[in-house]
Amino acid sequence: MAAILSLIGAGVLVLVGGVLSQTTGLLAVAGIGGIAVGRALHGAASDDPARSKRVTVALLLALDMVVLGNLGTWAFALSEGGVLGPIEYLLETFGPLVPAEIAVGSIAALLAAR
Repeated sequence: MAAILSLIGAGVLVLVGGVLSQTTGLLAVAGIGGIAVGRALHGAASDDPARSKRVTVALLLALDMVVLGNLGTWAFALSEGGVLGPIEYLLETFGPLVPAEIAVGSIAALLAAR
């Protein structure tokens, strides 16, 4: 379920950042996606030894969500006639927002999975 929520979060990032061409709300989407991923994993393993694995998986899925979402946004820009590579496009269009999305999504997933 957490992996599916991660993919849904990536899709929403593409929708907001690519299709709607909005930067407003991207941090909220990353945070809500991270919370959803973390909460989905929270009940998966309730004993203490599994806690670190649960948190690690939540962090990786949140990172996956943001990376796939931003690569999807870049792919959408290419379909609209863009010519920049992924790094150049993301730096030019979103600047420090991409690392901020990674931080917000990861922290949210970490806190929700604990």
